[in-house]
Amino acid sequence: GKTVVFNPTVAGRQVYALFGFVTINGFSDQLRALDRDVMILINDVAGVVHDEVYRWALGDSGQCNKNLGSSFLMVFRIGDFKEVHEKQARATDVVFSSNEKRAKKSSNLRRRKQQQGVHHGRGGTPRARAAKKSGRGSDTLQLAS
Repeated sequence: GKTVVFNPTVAGRQVYALFGFVTINGFSDQLRALDRDVMILINDVAGVVHDEVYRWALGDSGQCNKNLGSSFLMVFRIGDFKEVHEKQARATDVVFSSNEKRAKKSSNLRRRKQQQGVHHGRGGTPRARAAKKSGRGSDTLQLAS
């Protein structure tokens, strides 16, 4: 990807981004214990954080933006404002068309179950008739111990 330098005097554009924050637990205790060698710890952690940001950002959409001593700020660029809204609209269409298909399948299944109940006569299915005969209605809950 190409590198873009921030210039506050030029009009910008809106983008969506995800921000992450990583901190080293117990840093002040480790700072006292490690003294000058604390930089080795920070550099080791920074190496892991940078590698993971690169790995999860697919190479070019994320960066470890700032080191604050015991903390790191990460930024993952999701996309331009217009691009994200177009993808959201497409995803919404997919989700709702899937829901409509599911509702249609559910309606067909309900209709088939009702037809089976009619097919077995007034008492319903053989299993339901046996349950009623034994006194175990469908609304009775029996717990095993």
